[in-house]
Amino acid sequence: MSLFDTFAQWLGLSDPAPAKTSAEIAGVGAPFPAATAQGSNSAYAELWQSVDRHLAQFMVHSVLPHRQFEPEDVFKLVRIQVTGTTPAAQRAIERFLAEFRPESRRKVVLAAVMRNCAQGVSTEGFVDFNRDFDRAELDESDPYDAQLADAHQGGYQLTLYGEWELQRAVPASMPPSVAAVPNAAALVAPLEIDVHDAAGRHQVRISALPFVLGRAAALAQDRIVGTFVSRRHGLLERDEQGRVWYRETSVNGSSLDGSPIAPGERRQLRNGAQLRLGGDVPDVAECPALTIRWPAPPDDDAHTPIRAPLRAATDSATPIRSSLDDGPRPTPTPLSTGPAGPLCLLAIKDAHGSRTVPVTRLPYVIGRSELADCRVPEDNAGVSRDHLVIQAIDATGARIDNNAVGKWGTDVDAAEQPAQFLLTWGRQVRLAGRFAKAPAVTVLLLPPTA
Repeated sequence: MSLFDTFAQWLGLSDPAPAKTSAEIAGVGAPFPAATAQGSNSAYAELWQSVDRHLAQFMVHSVLPHRQFEPEDVFKLVRIQVTGTTPAAQRAIERFLAEFRPESRRKVVLAAVMRNCAQGVSTEGFVDFNRDFDRAELDESDPYDAQLADAHQGGYQLTLYGEWELQRAVPASMPPSVAAVPNAAALVAPLEIDVHDAAGRHQVRISALPFVLGRAAALAQDRIVGTFVSRRHGLLERDEQGRVWYRETSVNGSSLDGSPIAPGERRQLRNGAQLRLGGDVPDVAECPALTIRWPAPPDDDAHTPIRAPLRAATDSATPIRSSLDDGPRPTPTPLSTGPAGPLCLLAIKDAHGSRTVPVTRLPYVIGRSELADCRVPEDNAGVSRDHLVIQAIDATGARIDNNAVGKWGTDVDAAEQPAQFLLTWGRQVRLAGRFAKAPAVTVLLLPPTA
């Protein structure tokens, strides 16, 4: 009995397969085939052995190392894409997909996940096991390609799509008060990152932490692109002593000054640290190279955090002065902070009900991402992780970047919106209106005194 037969029998899906009906030929899909038909099922044994092997590798090389550092995090598996590396394997995939209904494929895959990844992997949002998916759907999750590609048997290559759900609270960029902190200037010194990636060379300037490194940065000029770069690849953080840290949140890993960083690991950065996202491959189109720097006094060196001098001149790069006779020190705030009161109000209706939230700083991200300023529930599955970014607010309304253009829809009065658009005061935008499997989200723009 093949491994596939064992799966089907364990699931109680061993009834003989009837002949295809006209409805099934039209696309409904055939029921799960017979476990008793040994000959017909043995053709798929190598395929399911490959699924088993890939999941076991994923558990060993990604899930266990990540949970060593963050034991509460969970990888949310959403899709498994399979391709044949030989003509015979590709034909077997085509036969398999034509023979099985999607729900039957899903049941057997979930059984394999339960056996190989009993902890640390969630399948609540798992969609399908298939040879291809819509590009927009795949962009909503990060790919994980099994690391032992040369060990594949039977000619099958699998790519797992999903992302880590971070269970920890994201730290505030600065403590509520820095009056008792000796290195107060270090808490607000901006970071400068020299980036060499698939798009060329550019610089990213960060004025407040934490900051997400990856393809999903709120501003287009801050995005880092490469073959093995995830949407939220890693997190830059700063502690109360002013030390800068990098936390790896991607399954693909990274390297710091030539030393590999495992998924979930947290490393302190030196001034001038060399970081490669995705590994240590020399090609920057695959693994971008980053140099992370911050201003340091002349007597400091590249291996210690910034020390605040007794008298620090005020300039645009250092919004706080540390001095013996300046009196009480003000609480530092990010450079992009707006007025004391809200810039506008957003009346939001989502899967959890209705609420009104104030916007007090820009840019302001709306989406399902853990780091979004306004986080939409996972029940609104059609909404992108960073669906909208409010970049500016003026007398006419809010100027918005539509990162979900071409996906499940962003419309105002049923008119689809472009990559950048203006939402005028009192108007409502609808997110993911074309996604039939989950409710849409509506956002109404109101003045701050509404």
